[in-house]
Amino acid sequence: MQIERMDHHGAGIGYLNKKPVFVEGALADEKVLVQLTSSKAKFAKANLIKILKPAEQRVEPFCPHYNECGGCNQQHLEREAQIANKEHVLSQLMTKFAGQTLDLSPSITGEGLAIAAEQGSVSTSISSAV
Repeated sequence: MQIERMDHHGAGIGYLNKKPVFVEGALADEKVLVQLTSSKAKFAKANLIKILKPAEQRVEPFCPHYNECGGCNQQHLEREAQIANKEHVLSQLMTKFAGQTLDLSPSITGEGLAIAAEQGSVSTSISSAV
């Protein structure tokens, strides 16, 4: 399956018979092998089995707990691509739900925070199962 883009949660989106398929861990521009896990009328979900052709922006996550934790859903995407993706998603969501286009100012990023994050010494978000 060819992954076309990413959703607002960071999952890759490919298409099967024109139906969007959401694939956690897949990046835009990747060719992947997936296993469908659920199929609804308007979308499907699939598990990532194997990356056949990785995206240029794919990096090795720095956190040893990345695959189990779930707190950082885009560590496998290089930092500049993460920022660009988040800006694009914000703009899309504003257009979709508010009916307005959004002219974004440059993103505010902390250089020290970025260095700490690359070294694995800080988490800027966390998810927890209840």
